[in-house]
Amino acid sequence: MAASNLPPPELFGPLSAPRRTLQPRNAGIVTRTLRAVVVTLATLIVTAAAFTAAGLWTYHADPTGKGAVVYDFAGRIDRLFSETTQHPTGLQQWLARTFGPPPQPPPAPPHREPRHTRPATTAHASPPSALTPAELPIAVTVSNYSYCDGPRVGIGALKIKVTITNRALALGLNIGGSNIYRIELLVDAQPSGWSSPWASTSGTPSVVHRLTTSAIESPWWAIPPNPDRRFEYLAADIGTFATHWPDTSLILNPGQSYGDPANRHGDLVYYLPYNTTTQTTTYRVIGIGVTNSDGLILGYTTSLGAANDPNNF
Repeated sequence: MAASNLPPPELFGPLSAPRRTLQPRNAGIVTRTLRAVVVTLATLIVTAAAFTAAGLWTYHADPTGKGAVVYDFAGRIDRLFSETTQHPTGLQQWLARTFGPPPQPPPAPPHREPRHTRPATTAHASPPSALTPAELPIAVTVSNYSYCDGPRVGIGALKIKVTITNRALALGLNIGGSNIYRIELLVDAQPSGWSSPWASTSGTPSVVHRLTTSAIESPWWAIPPNPDRRFEYLAADIGTFATHWPDTSLILNPGQSYGDPANRHGDLVYYLPYNTTTQTTTYRVIGIGVTNSDGLILGYTTSLGAANDPNNF
């Protein structure tokens, strides 16, 4: 057997000894650093959970809309501290420097004085929401009026001379023939006791409404005029004053007017009921208005013009 060329085993040490591996010098530092990071993260998670459970840490959507989250930590701690001590200034300043100022509450709405209510209006004045006569499509002008004797006890009469102008009705305004009964006497209450032998022709007093900017205002009452040239006898040879108005169609286009200054032309007579005991009415006269078939006042005036002898107009 040939001699071995290997060196003797004692040069390598025992054959059963484990082989050593080389270790980097900073391996211990890395391990300790990772362990510290894990412990720190765990501590932060536990702390955040504790704050959230205690109501000390909440979050809100970012008002800038960029997807960030705003944590209300300083404000919660500051409020907690403020409830337990009378001197929160130091902690408040420290928290403000560390975490930023706490969210501010939204500003209070501006103080507004209550609206002042308007005084109650009389029957001769339109309420705040009602359109004024100047804003309506029909203009009504009364130049003369006279209160006259009526045909019987409890019924008086009112004679007027009037001019009607169509300011804005594009389809025209018919005030002749049977449409004469749309030129009505406006009163502020029901004229109880009204009567006329021509009620089947002229109609009877009815509720009418003023036009307003938003809705229909509280109603007035309207008394129709007597028909053209109709009168009742007061004595054997004396009669009541009669209406004198065109008994055929009379259409006014926008900008056109009708009024006749001649005696016994262009005048209307209305019957007025009154209390025979007190010799007064239970209503007040408001004026003259033009109404439509729906009972809406298209134009009116509260002026009856000048008092005059009914024989002169």
